[in-house]
Amino acid sequence: MPLIDKPLAELREYRGLNPRPADFDAYWAQALLELDATDPAPEFVPSTAIRPRHAEAFDLWFTGVGGARIHAMFLRPKPEAGVRHPAVLHFHGYSGHSGDWLDKLAWVQDGFFQRVWEMDLARDAYDGLRRYFRNHDPLHQREREAFTKLGYIDIQHLAPRIRAEVLMFTGLMDTVCPPSAQFAAFNKITAPKDVVIYPDFGHESLPSVADQTLAFFQGSKSTPESAPSRRISFLQLHQEPHEHTLD
Repeated sequence: MPLIDKPLAELREYRGLNPRPADFDAYWAQALLELDATDPAPEFVPSTAIRPRHAEAFDLWFTGVGGARIHAMFLRPKPEAGVRHPAVLHFHGYSGHSGDWLDKLAWVQDGFFQRVWEMDLARDAYDGLRRYFRNHDPLHQREREAFTKLGYIDIQHLAPRIRAEVLMFTGLMDTVCPPSAQFAAFNKITAPKDVVIYPDFGHESLPSVADQTLAFFQGSKSTPESAPSRRISFLQLHQEPHEHTLD
């Protein structure tokens, strides 16, 4: 089996190295209070870019913490009296943009809402760390302090709070988000979970992931014949967008 990281057996037990701040829970309790106190003031502006026949498209603006005004693409099935639909949150990751409306319409056609969050993110988080140390701590004398502060937003420390089922897709040849970094978070999830392993793939699109994801969102226990048969909820830690369902 191809290997650029720990053996798979070790990955399934790996718990990560980045320190968890001592006041981690207090920090997030305060952060959530701040979020709850924020009026999102949502504004739905009908899109001028696309007018699908069977869906409605909006530019969604809302206010986040600190008064930041955030943009999202919002698609929904055309309203039907008495009909409720699940929702999909679609995070575009480091691509810097959420792509075209067209590639999201399949979700809406199948009865899902979809919101694509637009955030101004750096393209290369690791390069940002290198620049930080070069400019502010070239001898890495405060490296432990820096990584402890990053621990407040390290997903591995937030993973135990996940209550939804999770399905993770992992390429064992990923040199951008190494498998060990992915498993550090995955192994701390206490909710039902599973992982689908792609031994020969790296930080790239993975075959049949979209079909498996849709099957999961639909509650189907079937997957394409060429795909692994194990199925629970979905979490992807690659350059592909991150998708989450909401009731």
